[in-house]
Amino acid sequence: MAIPLGLAIRFRWLVRLGLIGYAAAAIIGWYLTGPRYEIAYVAKAIEVALIALLAIDFVRHDGSPIAAARRAWAAR
Repeated sequence: MAIPLGLAIRFRWLVRLGLIGYAAAAIIGWYLTGPRYEIAYVAKAIEVALIALLAIDFVRHDGSPIAAARRAWAAR
């Protein structure tokens, strides 16, 4: 998200959604199979905060995910 590549700038909304999905998958995977150590709970709290911050950033810059996908489809 910090590298000024044309493709990355154009699809920054998709990068944000990918990061949210990755963090959510890590939380779900940990819940299903992971060890229940104290540090794991701290890590999951950080991932929840990351998801919240990415969602706020997404809404501030791109609006809704559906609107961002429509804009990207129209710009092809």
